[in-house]
Amino acid sequence: MDIRKAGAGVEGIVEVSGPGFLCYSPPFSDKELPVNRQPALTNGYVTFGSFNNLAKISPEILDIWAKLLIALPDSKLFLKGSIKTETGLWDKVKKALTSRGIRPDRITILEHVPSQKEHLAYYNKIDVALAGIPTMSGRNNWSRSTVRNLVVRTMKNQE
Repeated sequence: MDIRKAGAGVEGIVEVSGPGFLCYSPPFSDKELPVNRQPALTNGYVTFGSFNNLAKISPEILDIWAKLLIALPDSKLFLKGSIKTETGLWDKVKKALTSRGIRPDRITILEHVPSQKEHLAYYNKIDVALAGIPTMSGRNNWSRSTVRNLVVRTMKNQE
């Protein structure tokens, strides 16, 4: 579909020649920040992760994540965003997941880190990146995840 005809979007359209829709250059080489093997190969369980803005984590998403974690009872979930952990908001997300039947020890709230390199190193701790809202809205989550050799899971937009 040609979005210009559909009237979608608010930004102006910039046409880029060549293949692809997203240009991303990782800020660190594989030598500076190596990509590890999948943690599940060592851990014996799958680790999911969402490093999204807290605003993208809706009750609907928490329902889906809880179903996923229940279906894979040995799996873990790592959460991290731009809000520092001491605000208590991440504890509310953890409580919301535990109210959906997930044991608290399966959910890890990762500390906010000051550098991009430390942030990207967290991607080596997860096997599958989970998107926030029911669309893959952010280029950062997608591009950082794929550069770290992660699968990114999202949902089809229901509109």
